[in-house]
Amino acid sequence: MRFLTIDESSQWLGDVQKLGDDSRLTLGFMPAQAFVDYAKRKQILALIIDDELAAYTMFRYKKTSLIIVHLCVSAKHRGHGYAKELMNVLYQQEKDYVSQFKLSCRRDYSLDNFWYSLGFAPMAEKPGRASKTNSILTTWIRPNPECKNLFTVDIDSDAEKIRVVLDSNIVIALYSENEVEVNALTQDFLSDYVEYYISTEVFNEINKQSDSEVRNNSRDFIKSWFSIIPSYDEQLYVEVRKHLLSLKNAKEYSNTWYDISHISYAIAFGAGAFVTRDTAWLNTTISDAIFEKYGLRILSPAELIRYIDEIDSPSSYSPQKLVGLNLEYSEMKPEDLSVVSDVFYRQYLSGKKSVFTAALKKWMAIPEAYHIFEVKSNERPVCLAVCRTLNNAIESSHHCTAHLQSASLLNCWKTPKKQVQHPSQSQCKDFHQE
Repeated sequence: MRFLTIDESSQWLGDVQKLGDDSRLTLGFMPAQAFVDYAKRKQILALIIDDELAAYTMFRYKKTSLIIVHLCVSAKHRGHGYAKELMNVLYQQEKDYVSQFKLSCRRDYSLDNFWYSLGFAPMAEKPGRASKTNSILTTWIRPNPECKNLFTVDIDSDAEKIRVVLDSNIVIALYSENEVEVNALTQDFLSDYVEYYISTEVFNEINKQSDSEVRNNSRDFIKSWFSIIPSYDEQLYVEVRKHLLSLKNAKEYSNTWYDISHISYAIAFGAGAFVTRDTAWLNTTISDAIFEKYGLRILSPAELIRYIDEIDSPSSYSPQKLVGLNLEYSEMKPEDLSVVSDVFYRQYLSGKKSVFTAALKKWMAIPEAYHIFEVKSNERPVCLAVCRTLNNAIESSHHCTAHLQSASLLNCWKTPKKQVQHPSQSQCKDFHQE
């Protein structure tokens, strides 16, 4: 028996993906590339027995929580307590860095005793979103008293969810088709991250159906599952639609008027993503232009799931994704040392507070060469950066994070003194690399 952290070059990654796909009915759909993304972030822990993959767990970070995305045991190895062994190893690996372990599970799976045995408690429940069922989704939490920080343990995130507008072809497919990728949009875990909306253009598309029963049933389905865009900037809608219709490439697409109207509604509503199956709009120069000008991502269902994973990935943050975090920064003073050390030292991978504090003192003692900044989001500390300057420019930067979602925050703020440029991704180094 051995436990392995799976990376993108691991010989076991394909086996992990296959086991996940074989268990899709309970785990839900996960794009193949998403497994690779988790592996790159080293967020897959596998159990190998007799040179076979027996089980794996896949996880992500959200705030100071560790979220269990998958916990899966192969049929051959069930009933031996391997899931518990795997979770105990994960707990030991992560207990110094996260305030709680968290997962969501459908109540009708009847796994209450199993989660109890792993130290989880049912802290909340809500209606599930699985298509055409009345499932209840239970939130299970295992608090971690060994990790002490300034953040409180949360049951449900109060962060603003991403507004996602669904194309007509997605809505119709959810109602009438049994397509795995589209149905994946109803996975329960997505409800923590997104809110689905439709525009009135969907009803225009439904009205084209020749069968009256299909039209009526489609309308009833929509009203029970989705919210119609409640309000939007009408002037912006008109301006956006006019601009998009003027684009040369847009005129080459079928259903141009309806598609562009739909996308224009999404932009005027302030949506973060527009989800479609129309390949003419996916991964094209025009979709890139729409994102650059209006900040709207045009995504397939699988790409939306990957995007949600990227939001929780420390390595994939970018300034566009950080809009609305209300970032503030201030230069650290000697009297701040004690408080700042308590917040951030657990993310310093040596795990020793004395070493971490000594490093800060060393840099603070040379103010002509080093500047230490604390970055806060909505008054909460999220990132500590140490910048070494040379000729009024940043030569190198070191950083660590208390907020596990925000490991690349240095890409979106500027050093306040001397108008020095913020460091690029390639210039940023973690403290442990010093």
